[in-house]
Amino acid sequence: MGDRHVDYEPRILKRIRIADGITYLVPPRSARSTFLGCAGILLEGARTAVIDANMGPEETLPLLEKVRPEVCVVSHFHVDHSRWAHEAASLAGAVVHVPAAEQRYLADVDHFVERCGIPDPELAARWRSWLTRSAGLRPVPDAVPLSPGETIDLGAMSIRVIDAAGHSPGHQAYWIEPGRILFCVDIGVDSFGPWYGWRDADLKTYVRSILRLAETDAALLVTSHGGIVKRDIRATILGCLDVMRARERVIRADLEAGLDVPGVAARGHIYGDVSRFPPPLDRAYYLWEENMVREHARLLRTGGVDAVSG
Repeated sequence: MGDRHVDYEPRILKRIRIADGITYLVPPRSARSTFLGCAGILLEGARTAVIDANMGPEETLPLLEKVRPEVCVVSHFHVDHSRWAHEAASLAGAVVHVPAAEQRYLADVDHFVERCGIPDPELAARWRSWLTRSAGLRPVPDAVPLSPGETIDLGAMSIRVIDAAGHSPGHQAYWIEPGRILFCVDIGVDSFGPWYGWRDADLKTYVRSILRLAETDAALLVTSHGGIVKRDIRATILGCLDVMRARERVIRADLEAGLDVPGVAARGHIYGDVSRFPPPLDRAYYLWEENMVREHARLLRTGGVDAVSG
């Protein structure tokens, strides 16, 4: 589905020019494999902006200090996209923008942890410790809310916010002009596919976002984890629904056979055998699988993925 021409396991930070004044930022393998980094975009116009410039704990601040962005955009609260927000906020003259629907998540670490939906108190405490110590997550109480439909003017370039919720409540995509570039962030065109494993994910909303993005007529698709797509962009985006349908088929069969949601999750249709992960990750992955199965079970009550309209 489309062309991807970037090494997405680089050992060092990569900067790949995709248009005049627009650079694709790819974090090192170490950050990507530990949920501490994601691909982002640098835009250098009359003003400099970055979107999801989270290159990992060692690489992010040096990058930010070098490019000195005036505008810093966080697409959603998930840690691989948000842990850099406090570093951006420390820069003189930088304004940090976060989704309006997730402003509290970035301002309050306790709320962040609670909305991840981990019912086991011991596991939730370990998750909080990892977020605040290993990941370096810090609150950003003064971040400016950014809503779908808003445009950030950078002079010769502009960023328009597109509602891409479902993956998280305020998950955003970005339309960049000139060039009809769509940064679809975490919509799910990578090898794993769409992810809706936390408490605030919503599968029906997610399907609608995929349908919305597929109609954008983008000339170039840029993603957080799936690379750069130059051809068959609409089909690539709609391929996310194919992944959802495949999951739905096996989950529907199990539910119709009498299994409940935990029983279906235990079969590992999405993650496979979670015992391959060391504790406590095995438990976390199971909970994420259970949440995704629950979302499918809920949507099946109203007809499933194909019953959702844009």
